[in-house]
Amino acid sequence: MAHRCRAQRDRRWPAAAWLLAGLACVRVAAAEDAPPAPTPTPVEPPVATPAPAPVEPPAAPAAPAEPAGTTWPEPVAAFLKGWATAIGDAKDDATGFPKRVKRAKDGMEMVFVPGGAFPEGAVPGDPRALAEEKPRRVVTLSKAYYVDEHEVTVAMWKAYAAATGAPLPPLQEDATDAFPAHGVSWDAAMAYAAWAGVSLPTEAQWERAARGGADDAIFPWGADDDVKRRNGALDFDGFAGLAPVKSFPANAYGLFDVAGNVEEWCLDVYDEKAYEAGAATDPTGPSDAVPTRVLRGGCAQSLRPALRCSSRGLGSHDIDPVNAGLRTVKALP
Repeated sequence: MAHRCRAQRDRRWPAAAWLLAGLACVRVAAAEDAPPAPTPTPVEPPVATPAPAPVEPPAAPAAPAEPAGTTWPEPVAAFLKGWATAIGDAKDDATGFPKRVKRAKDGMEMVFVPGGAFPEGAVPGDPRALAEEKPRRVVTLSKAYYVDEHEVTVAMWKAYAAATGAPLPPLQEDATDAFPAHGVSWDAAMAYAAWAGVSLPTEAQWERAARGGADDAIFPWGADDDVKRRNGALDFDGFAGLAPVKSFPANAYGLFDVAGNVEEWCLDVYDEKAYEAGAATDPTGPSDAVPTRVLRGGCAQSLRPALRCSSRGLGSHDIDPVNAGLRTVKALP
């Protein structure tokens, strides 16, 4: 397809002490009016009894330590345990789950995306839509989910490699830690996701997140292209190749770089006719062992058509396209 990312062509790629004024009350007798007092018989002074030692008041009981998991009730605490922590106290009203979480393994922040029904496929009237994006159909995602706020970075991949011994992908020479990881095969992306305790998104999860809740958004930000909102071809966006993640504004869900920078692997097997007969609830594509997998979002070398939310790409699962990377998800229980 003419608009697909030609990955192999371009490899440029933190008390006061109380002073008790003992008020001495002195009583004085009128000596001049009183008769002389008799001389007292000496009396042995009583043996002084030592005053009892002061008794310390009982200490106040210590306040019980706040048990873990009280900030977020079950099943939220159980869901987060071991792989992520909540960021702030904002929560989704429908589910009670936090709006943002931070992953333990690589520090990735993830944002909440609601489940439910939405129209998947080409927006009616989109002149750039291809047959593989049609017919538009309503699909249902039965669970809400978290999505990486940006693509997995080179720095994150290096942490993964140090922890597991996995190799680095074939990065371009000028790649910095802030760039998205690239040159990643589907197999390698799956291994990274498993290590981080997450998964690759299905096409439906990816497209719902990319649209930011706007069903008829052709691009992640609206109906028309905007070179100031994505990293694509021809340098109009200010970058000759890859850009550091979060260089452009986020969509309505708070996701960065959904259009361009690197293509993002999805879980699904690619099927050109998936929308004609595929499942309408939690679709994942064909179940057979076709070696081609779906890529979404276009890359730094993509022209406008490939940067649309409904555009679909593909690649062999064991080949590492120069411009392929990943963004992961985690579905609620």
